[in-house]
Amino acid sequence: MGSHAREEGEYEGEKPSGAAAAVDNGWARALASAEWCQRGACAFANPEAPRNGHVAAVGCDGYHASRHTEPDGRVTVRWFLCARHREWWRHQRDRRARSRRDEL
Repeated sequence: MGSHAREEGEYEGEKPSGAAAAVDNGWARALASAEWCQRGACAFANPEAPRNGHVAAVGCDGYHASRHTEPDGRVTVRWFLCARHREWWRHQRDRRARSRRDEL
């Protein structure tokens, strides 16, 4: 795929460990997921169908992320729903509401 988890020059000559490695792994997953989502390989590509578990495992799992440096210097990856996942949930809420109405 070609996504690089580390930004240019980060961790030069040394491997990250501890919290830095965890952020790096999380960021790598976030970059890969966003790239797969752009290509259309999203677990929530069809809002009318159930979540595609296989695509979630190897492509976009429905989450994207942003990376921030906190005031104390810690790097934080914040996760949010991708656009397709948000749309899938909108349809899911509608399906549940229709189902409840049909039960009455």
